[in-house]
Order: sequence, then C-alpha cells, then structure tokens
Amino acid sequence: VRGAFFTLNLKGIDQSGAQGQSVLSVLVNSPPTSGNCQACLQTLQAGTVCKTFGRALLDVFVMSCRQWVDEDQPVSYQFGVHDAAGLTWFEPMQISSKSFRLAQGQVALKVQVVDSLGGRSEIVSGTVLVGTSGRRRRLLALSPDSDKQMFDDAIARVKNELQLGNVANVLQQSIAIASEMDARPFDKELLNVTPQERASQRELLLSYVDDAIVTAIRTIAFAENLFAAVAALQLQPCQITSTSATTAVEIIDSITA
Repeated sequence: VRGAFFTLNLKGIDQSGAQGQSVLSVLVNSPPTSGNCQACLQTLQAGTVCKTFGRALLDVFVMSCRQWVDEDQPVSYQFGVHDAAGLTWFEPMQISSKSFRLAQGQVALKVQVVDSLGGRSEIVSGTVLVGTSGRRRRLLALSPDSDKQMFDDAIARVKNELQLGNVANVLQQSIAIASEMDARPFDKELLNVTPQERASQRELLLSYVDDAIVTAIRTIAFAENLFAAVAALQLQPCQITSTSATTAVEIIDSITA
C-alpha cells in the first residue's frame, strides 16, 4: 500500500530453546501527488485560454505540469503520445513540459510523474484535435505552398532538432511526419506530390534518425522510440533493414541480457 508503514517481526528458536528476534520497520514509497498537467496549443500571448485544436505538423502543442509534490526529489516527467501510430513513451526528464508537433487526428498527450525512488503517479492525459480531414482547409488554414513543401519544412525542423542534439524530438517528429504522410493519400484534393518525392522524403528522415544514434543515451526507451520511428518511415514495414533498426535490437539485447 503506497504510503503505508509496516513493521516486520521475525522470531527464531534454536534446538536448545534460545530465542532471537529481529524487527524491521518499512515505509512504502508514495508517488508524486497534488499536481496537474494540461495539453494546450502553444501561444505567445500570456493569459490566453487553453486551445486544444490546431494544424498538423505546423502548430506546436505543449503538455505542461505544475505543483507536483514529493519528498523524494528530484522528480522527473515521462511524456508520451497516443495517436494513430500507437502509444509512444519518451525518456523521463526533469523538465516539467514538453512540446510536440503532431499528425492529424485526435491525439492524447500523456505524462507520468516519477520520484527519485521510482514512485510513479497515475498517468495524466490531455486530448487535442489536430487537423482532421473533413475540415482540413478551414482548420489547417494551409498556405498556397504545395503538399511537398509542407513536408519539406517539417523535415527541415527535424534536421534542426538533430543539430541541437534533441534526439527525442527527432524521433517524435519523424513518427508524426510519417503518420501524416500515410494519411494524406486519402485526401485527393491536397495530394500533389509524386510517390518518388514521398519516398525521398522518407529516406531523408531515416538518415536523420540514423544520425541521432550518435548522441543518444542508449536506454530501453530510446531503443523503443528508435524502432517505432524506423517502422513508421519504412515503405515496407515487413522489411526493416536500416542501421537504426539493427541498433535498437542490439540495445534491447544488451540491456535485457
């Protein structure tokens, strides 16, 4: 029971009748409490109302937490995204907010607060709506630029994250871009990119994902994110042969061996 205090009492008697006793008091760790987290569209205006809808790959959503209390400092925050590609958790960090660029659809941004002894809060979730197909022109307010240009710009931001050493953002945004690419063929009105151009964009993203391995801390969470990014970007997921996929498997094998 979290936060409960237990006393363990062990008595022993040998063959001669001599007795011994040992008492151990145990306080079960309590997870962080009393805080709150909220998912909102990022805005530069202070005091604005939290908006939960925006444009795929263009707008930035922020999951931010505050006022979490725990005796076992420091606390860290493990953020996650649950979208059409599945549920992806990222490496815990001591910063209490994380930014995301997302693919279209209803997306749940998640966070779990963890204390220094491993006590975990309940998962907090906030749902945002990102440019669904039926309302795309009104909600996304797309510029006259082509579909290809929008993806080129998104990929350029991934390159920038790579240069800054933000490995988690490289992987998360690569997954989001791949998900948005997968959704676009069903929107004939906005599809103005050739299959060859789309394949080239995916290959470029895969090269950035491969490059991210160099500066990454090789943990289970990183390996899982790495494999998820590769699987999302491969044109034929059943034939995953990239350097990143091999590295992900090696990391998991080495940690779990």
